[in-house]
Amino acid sequence: MDAVISKTGGAFFVDGLGGTGKTFLYRALLATVKGRGEIGVPTATSGIAATLLHQGRTSHSTFQLPLQPDNNSTCSFTKRSKTATLLKHSSIIIWDEAPMTHRYHFEAVDRSLKDLMENDLPFGGKIIVFGGDFRQVLPVVRNGTRAQMIDASFVKSPIWRHVSILHLRENMRTRDDSAFATRLLSIGNGDEPTVSDHTIKLPNHMGHHHTLNEDADKINDKVVEKFLGEGKTYYSIDSVPEDRRNLYQQEFLNSISASGLPPHALTLKPRVPLMLLRNIDPKNGLCNGTRLLCRGLKDHFIDAEILTGHSRGSRVFLPRIPLKSAEDIKLPFELVRKQFPVKVSFALTINKSQG
Repeated sequence: MDAVISKTGGAFFVDGLGGTGKTFLYRALLATVKGRGEIGVPTATSGIAATLLHQGRTSHSTFQLPLQPDNNSTCSFTKRSKTATLLKHSSIIIWDEAPMTHRYHFEAVDRSLKDLMENDLPFGGKIIVFGGDFRQVLPVVRNGTRAQMIDASFVKSPIWRHVSILHLRENMRTRDDSAFATRLLSIGNGDEPTVSDHTIKLPNHMGHHHTLNEDADKINDKVVEKFLGEGKTYYSIDSVPEDRRNLYQQEFLNSISASGLPPHALTLKPRVPLMLLRNIDPKNGLCNGTRLLCRGLKDHFIDAEILTGHSRGSRVFLPRIPLKSAEDIKLPFELVRKQFPVKVSFALTINKSQG
């Protein structure tokens, strides 16, 4: 707040384990700045973290970040745009879940803010508060070596030395389970005993496999079966580009399950929890990872209630939409699957369970 009041600029990193009150702190900072009649810009790396902040947007949307940045990328907003005006007049920028972001993105924002503010100070002299937990999910480098993954981290960026680090230490979320809190810290700080290749042994009751989409799907199917009521199965329409049409059988396309794509056969029952698989209307809380409760299963739409974020309690109608397989999944063609953009979410993979 000293920096905000004296307008001296400065970059900060708020380091805190899940549950130590990062979101609480961001909300307090934003409310205080707003109360002074000034502008705060709330952003976060993932859609879910963004929905926890009032009017929060993803960093990609806020800064118009390049999708495949390199070591001299810049953001694509122009000096005359709304984005530029907002950033120029903001008195604080908050960027949550920063450790999930490839450092090239921070470097692009640094370059663009210097250019916008016409000076050479870190981040153009703007006050910017990064936050998150380096013990959690880090940037994804597809099929990357350990060295590449480490190199992608914010701490390896030349800008990192300009960032002041602040710590939140008291875990408010695990106050009733001190054993879990202690284990979490010991793993995160690297104190847990390891076997050969740096792996750690988890207690037996915690299960011993990576959470893959496949594992989560199996668990979800089992639980849906146990639910009362009539199930309804929705089948997707799968297609590939014209010139490939006759090379692949429909059954083969239907059998493909890829991360980010809903299943070909989606079996649901009323009152089952769902997770949205893509941004549909982030302003109203419908983004990739939002959890919903299934209320009604109609032929052409799903009636659902939002369970998380600031739009909790809203009723929404979801249509079928065409979803494309991601570029980095090595399919020899682009698959378009027209389906409700949801999957059952009793079990989640690790990245989706953030926050």
